[in-house]
Amino acid sequence: MFVFQIKEMLEQKAVSRPFNQLLKMGVTRARAKLLMNGTVQSIRLAELYKFCTYLNCTPKELLKIQLPAGSKSLDNS
Repeated sequence: MFVFQIKEMLEQKAVSRPFNQLLKMGVTRARAKLLMNGTVQSIRLAELYKFCTYLNCTPKELLKIQLPAGSKSLDNS
């Protein structure tokens, strides 16, 4: 499962009032709430592009992979 880390990146980049900044970027209130709570289930590539452009980062910095407990990654085979 991918975990989207927009809140952590906004904090790392020292963005003041991150919720309001998301609203200024055109994100709806409901969507901004999901993003800030870390409960967003999906993200469009256009949104990912917008966040990466604004934060001057790569998708790799915004997404992390969370493997289910007990699963083996390809590196551990």
